[in-house]
Amino acid sequence: MFIKQRYSDANIQYDEKGIRFMSHINDGIVANGRRSELSSLYTLKQDTQQYIEWETLIPDDWENDTGWCVIAQVHKVGGVGSGPNFAVELTGDNMIIKVRDVKSQSHYIYQKPIIKGERLKFKAETRWTTLNNGYIRVYINDILEAEYKGSTNYEGATGGGYFKLGMYMGFPYLEDGILNEKAVQVKKRVIYHRI
Repeated sequence: MFIKQRYSDANIQYDEKGIRFMSHINDGIVANGRRSELSSLYTLKQDTQQYIEWETLIPDDWENDTGWCVIAQVHKVGGVGSGPNFAVELTGDNMIIKVRDVKSQSHYIYQKPIIKGERLKFKAETRWTTLNNGYIRVYINDILEAEYKGSTNYEGATGGGYFKLGMYMGFPYLEDGILNEKAVQVKKRVIYHRI
């Protein structure tokens, strides 16, 4: 199922905890952030019920900062709009799940404190569509934690998107787009995923 595209090959390794994704503050910038990701070869279908399952372990020593870190996403295939259709991200002390609709508007469907040191089992039940009959249901450890109903894909999309897993770390910016040098930025990050 994986690998379509890899960023930071040296930062992706396998060990007893799963696939270890690392990111360092000096890693190169790709698409506005530091990336250590694997991408699926499989394009999700539109207008069909599908499931995406994975596990994530956020280490006990995970440090929070003022930037965001996407740890799982479904990225669009074709169409207008920017950003992933579906993303699980860590921002500050919280895990956030968001969905973007046909007009690229974000809908935040989950926000709770980050759980560290415990393996989290994710299951996303999805229907990717530009119509209002789409949905995303996210189960964490077999409990329905988040649900969205409505359009789940960008206008003009040619597929349901493709799944990406790892870390995509953004930078804390001021409103005028200039890097905020006072913002806290973690020097090194490690996270584990299983698929």
